[in-house]
Amino acid sequence: RKVFQVDPDTSVGVRPYEMGDRPGCENPLADFEDLRGWWIHSLHGGSARLYRSRAQQMDGRYVAKVVYRGRSGASGFEFGPPRPLAIPDSADDVRLWVYGNNWSWAPDPTTPQVSVQVVLVDERDREKVIPLGRVNWKEWFLLWKHFERDGRKLRFKAIRVLGSSNREDRVLYFDSLEFGHEAWKPLDLPPLPDTFPFLTTPETILPVPQREVRVTTSLRGRVFESRHERDGKTTIFRYEPRTGTLADFTVRTPAGTQIQPFLGGEIAFDTSGVAADLPSSRTLVEVRREGDGTAYHWLFSKGSLRVPYRIAVSARHNSLLIDVSVARRDAATELRFGRLRSSQPCKLVRVPFLTYGTPDPQVVCTGDVFVLALLDHYRSHASVLWAANQQLSANEVRFNGGSRYVPRTDGHRNRLVERIVLTVSTEFDEVLPNIPHPPSPMGHLTATRLWKENWGMPPDSTAYESFYQALKLLRNYGVSQFIVRHHEETWRDGGESFTLRLKAAPKKGGDEALREYVRRVKELGFLCGLYTNYIDFAPVNANWSPDRVARLPNRDFVPAWARCYTLKPMVAPRFEAEYAPKIHRKFGANTVYCDVHTALTPWSRVDYDDRVPGAGMFRSQYFPYAILLANEKRAYEGPVFSEGGYHWFYAGLTDGNYGQIVDSSPGDVPPLVDFDLLRIHPLETDVGMGNVSMFYREGVPPEQRNSRSPALDRFLATTIAYGHIGYLLD
Repeated sequence: RKVFQVDPDTSVGVRPYEMGDRPGCENPLADFEDLRGWWIHSLHGGSARLYRSRAQQMDGRYVAKVVYRGRSGASGFEFGPPRPLAIPDSADDVRLWVYGNNWSWAPDPTTPQVSVQVVLVDERDREKVIPLGRVNWKEWFLLWKHFERDGRKLRFKAIRVLGSSNREDRVLYFDSLEFGHEAWKPLDLPPLPDTFPFLTTPETILPVPQREVRVTTSLRGRVFESRHERDGKTTIFRYEPRTGTLADFTVRTPAGTQIQPFLGGEIAFDTSGVAADLPSSRTLVEVRREGDGTAYHWLFSKGSLRVPYRIAVSARHNSLLIDVSVARRDAATELRFGRLRSSQPCKLVRVPFLTYGTPDPQVVCTGDVFVLALLDHYRSHASVLWAANQQLSANEVRFNGGSRYVPRTDGHRNRLVERIVLTVSTEFDEVLPNIPHPPSPMGHLTATRLWKENWGMPPDSTAYESFYQALKLLRNYGVSQFIVRHHEETWRDGGESFTLRLKAAPKKGGDEALREYVRRVKELGFLCGLYTNYIDFAPVNANWSPDRVARLPNRDFVPAWARCYTLKPMVAPRFEAEYAPKIHRKFGANTVYCDVHTALTPWSRVDYDDRVPGAGMFRSQYFPYAILLANEKRAYEGPVFSEGGYHWFYAGLTDGNYGQIVDSSPGDVPPLVDFDLLRIHPLETDVGMGNVSMFYREGVPPEQRNSRSPALDRFLATTIAYGHIGYLLD
């Protein structure tokens, strides 16, 4: 083992200016001000040296600096105090500031992303290792991880770093190691409203056919039936309550095709407290006519477990509406669609822009009809929606998954509440979901313009001038209508916090330089937009508080972009309402690029913090994001654009998005244009297919990077086919 040294580098770093005077950590166990007796040990062929240094600054005067290298992915080092330090008995989380050496979006093979761990020992010197994370950032970042005490007296032994396969020296800095316990005080957050002004119909995603469909329903004994007639052709939906599962639904098409849309579909109940070998049953308790529909009340039983649940059916247009609910929380873990079986061959049809993640919902083509089943994401109380598409046989497919209910930080699951919209039609476009939002009021500003994106600003006073001259040249060429948007570079020179701030990048001239640049761009007749997002929340941000960070079920922070965690979605509209008008007034931007929000599924940033209204439900992510995006156009008095990919959930609330297709190879996805042109396009103005790199994820071969490129022709032709505005390629 080696001991620490005094850093030969006598330079003094600068603490992140965004933090002001607030402390990085309140009560560090190790502040690294005095490293006397501290040791460092290399692991598995690595080598490392420990220094007390001022080359970077966080709290106090000194930080720990480690210079290291290794031979393989197993190489690393650990360093610690002369003897293990007792941690507070109440502590159940660990916090550590680390100054990193690489960015996740710019991989450097000479600087591998190492993993950081904290090593604890109990009274018998048994180790407890707490993984903190993988270093994929530069500058300072606060690692924060919850851990279970296991009833043991624990002491801090070492910080361990693994994965240092770099053959040349690399450097990390560490400061303010703290062990703490969150008070978990109540949060002042109002519940979501019962209604949302942007919803244009209470029937939400229910597809509305071009021509009227005559629907009649009946209840014969316990069997519900709906008949959907148009042009002398009739589709019949039937629910016969035999099993208490979704397998009780059947469909007969006009040509006589027999379909079981949910074979094996069911509510998955939590039976963890019951012996696995006990049989289960579902008993029909009551059948009740409700309007033109019928409600079926069931009881699930297994051992001593008794759970009432309800399946209600009604019919509209070409669809059957199936409302499923469970009487109490904690009882159900999933709703599963199962698989579709048909008397005729089936084929799955992918619909570009109808996205859930991987995989996406798909339409089933069988016999004379198209079939689509979706959960109504406006009504769902789930944590996650998911899809699962698979061709099982010629006549059977698995499609469109279901929903999942994940425990919150208090260990409780929310009560299952879902609506399935099952649509069957001879017309493909009639099974596609409605988007119940008003069209963008900004079409007169967006539909006739080209999109220009400015990247790569140097961190000096020449940044804005070079960009302005390039735009002026385009204006002189006669291109009079541009939407010019900027990325986060206007807010930062390096790796600073780039959200929830009103101060422009200081090395680029600060506020005055940005304000003047925006003014000049607007004088050219262009819309000029700055960058925002209300998701990526850096611990160095002036607004930082752990109570403002979204939580996983174990109380860990929900990760986001490199060097960031996720701002609580229920908090995000408050910050948007504060910052957006101030940015508009201060810098004069008349459009805005609100990044990330529409590039995520509505359930990828769910906050499981039980103190939050709607905790553990994706609705507490989706609706706040929808609210703040709709507010952006009012704040900037101009259009709001976002990153796209999952933008059908927000169409019309945003005024446009990158028209990117979510796929590992979007350029190879057949251009089935119906959903985009008929549902999304009337509500907003989308941009290109994103840029070329979004369309060709694998990159464009060098020999095709020219104006006569077939790859470029395909990109432009696809943009035109989907009706998107042009993306000016540099």
